[in-house]
Amino acid sequence: MDVPRTIEYTFSVLGFFFFTGGIFIWIIPFFLIIVGVRALRRFLESGRREDEYSDELPRVINRTGNQDNRESLIFKLADRMKGRVTLSDIVLETGMGLKEAESFIKKMIDGVHVTMEVTDTGKIIYEFPEIISRYENTD
Repeated sequence: MDVPRTIEYTFSVLGFFFFTGGIFIWIIPFFLIIVGVRALRRFLESGRREDEYSDELPRVINRTGNQDNRESLIFKLADRMKGRVTLSDIVLETGMGLKEAESFIKKMIDGVHVTMEVTDTGKIIYEFPEIISRYENTD
């Protein structure tokens, strides 16, 4: 029995669409599962990091942030660093920009609670004498 060419052509085109559709039926869910697993892993890891360092994470500080909160963060940092911090330590802890952190710490220098020392190599270290004495007395 002879099959007309139009019917043969129709079946070959339909076969192609069914074949490619079958591929997409397997590829799309597989892709979505991979993307979903990666997103879930990132989400869980970010939560784990917050839990591990929740005491060390600064509160949200931006340019309109509370000055007392920033001072508190810097004093907590100084306590962790045994009374001596650098500008880069402050930037890393508070999330402030370099210039902002520098002007902020310079405003805190009063010669009693916060002092600035320059080492022989030119490194600037901000010292907190009260905190330093606390660690020197316990050693």
